Amino acid sequence: MSWAFDAVERSLFEELESSFRNLTISRYMSAAGFVVLLWDTILILPEEIRLVWCARNTLVKWIYLGNKYIVLVALTIVMNELSGIGGITFSTNFCKGWAVVHICLSVLSIAVCNGLVLLRVCILWENRKFIFNALFTVLTCVTTVAFCLTVYALFKFLPGLAWSPVFNTCITDGNTQILAAAWGIPLIFDLSVFFMTCWNALDRPRRLDTPFTAQLSQDGLFYFLAICALRIFNVVIIWKAPISLIYCGAYFTWALDTTAMSRLLINLRRVEIRDHTMVSLSQGRMTPFGAPVSSKMRISKSSMEDSYELRSHTY
Repeated sequence: MSWAFDAVERSLFEELESSFRNLTISRYMSAAGFVVLLWDTILILPEEIRLVWCARNTLVKWIYLGNKYIVLVALTIVMNELSGIGGITFSTNFCKGWAVVHICLSVLSIAVCNGLVLLRVCILWENRKFIFNALFTVLTCVTTVAFCLTVYALFKFLPGLAWSPVFNTCITDGNTQILAAAWGIPLIFDLSVFFMTCWNALDRPRRLDTPFTAQLSQDGLFYFLAICALRIFNVVIIWKAPISLIYCGAYFTWALDTTAMSRLLINLRRVEIRDHTMVSLSQGRMTPFGAPVSSKMRISKSSMEDSYELRSHTY
């Protein structure tokens, strides 16, 4: 009997050691994503204030800012809960309530990022109604399905979610694989956007030596490849990895998704403000934040000068 007891004890110890190791990996990965988001936010804050905060007040502007800084606050709370550095002991009710809030928030945050990309692609297509309707239909469908799958997954693993004084974080013994589908569904929209962007490049070829096209080529390619790779990585982790590794990809992907979206729009906005000779875009726009004020003023001034010269020549 003693050898059987020793074998069971050894097995439990190995499982506990593996869970600690996986949780440590998850903590480091989540912290890495959070640090990238926080550092990038601080790094581009002066430019963001000049390019976005000072732009005219639009719903899109406030959605972008709200999404970015709500995600930053949410991940700050997550880091405090996941790391256990603060020495705060949370209750099981807190774990369940916070899981519902931040998991649903992550799905909505992805939907917001996809919505901003949708507006960006529509600008490339000069706000063609067919393109908007097609992408909006795909976005609505994938977001609805992802949210429903998330709610279903919460019902499945929420009863097993509790605060663990051993691991000093919230853990669950429920099935979380359904979350892989919730994170994987938005890839359909990513592929649709990639297809529409390539189609636009073939349908409306532009000179490659313009600052706008160079910036679009670099940032667009980086964004699609990075976000798709991150989401695929997260789906694989949730689907195949042990449950103790569930945090490894989720928070890391959420943080870098928000960072990439912010970088894409800030870089395009910078070129939009700098380059006042934009061609073939709806009202001279490159981002959903509206046409640059300085560009409008320059166009107005140029028109007045041309009108004055025309009148002088007439007389």
